Amino acid sequence: MIPQTLEEFITACKSKGLSATPQRLLVFKVLQRMAGHQTVEEIYDQVRLEHPTISLATVYNNLEVFVEQGWIAQINRLHNMARFDKNSEPHHHLLCTRCRQLIDIDQSVIPPLSLPENVRNGFEVSGYQVQFEGICANCSQSVRSPLNS
Repeated sequence: MIPQTLEEFITACKSKGLSATPQRLLVFKVLQRMAGHQTVEEIYDQVRLEHPTISLATVYNNLEVFVEQGWIAQINRLHNMARFDKNSEPHHHLLCTRCRQLIDIDQSVIPPLSLPENVRNGFEVSGYQVQFEGICANCSQSVRSPLNS
């Protein structure tokens, strides 16, 4: 899970042998302010408000470091668009196929799944995520509304 304060983040970086560069600190601060599951472009747009010359590659590389450290999770199965999630604890998702809203579901809500040995082909499973896809309440309501303007 991502450190909660800037001081904790700096300490975590140092303990992992990572430099607490101004760019890395800014990406951290922006992530702390944002809610939900952002694309790298959404994060980049917010970072650029404070650091207009930062590159998309710098933001992406820092997000990759955060993923490698287990501070955030990268979710790749969303309409060919990677999203980054501050909640790196195991959990599942609801995905709206219209607006692409992504909602976390606590792992304890769904009974544990196991993959039968005859299907694994020697594959050692280390985890899994369930993703339910459908239409969210807002999109469903706008489809039913006679005044779609």
